[in-house]
Amino acid sequence: MKAERLEREFADRAVPTGSRRLLLSPADALALVNRAAEEGVPIVGIDGLRVGESSTEPALEHIAEFATAVAQGHGCWQDAEAVIRGRRAPGLVFALALGDDPVEAV
Repeated sequence: MKAERLEREFADRAVPTGSRRLLLSPADALALVNRAAEEGVPIVGIDGLRVGESSTEPALEHIAEFATAVAQGHGCWQDAEAVIRGRRAPGLVFALALGDDPVEAV
């Protein structure tokens, strides 16, 4: 499936989460959104998370007010890109979830 192929492609840039969400820096998150748009793979979820600095393991603090579901379907890539570009900040990373059902690129 296209979503799984993209997940594997970006796995070396992602922090392991134990789920199918990819935890990425803003630059890598934007790169994934662009690749997903090229492949027609919908972005079905995006969350902003703050990475803790006090330990060697990333301590993730979910930013509740930023939890934004990106609607599956047309326009999901532009919505995801706007969310990431609008919320870049020190220590903020993005958890993206890809859908399995390809949609047409707009």
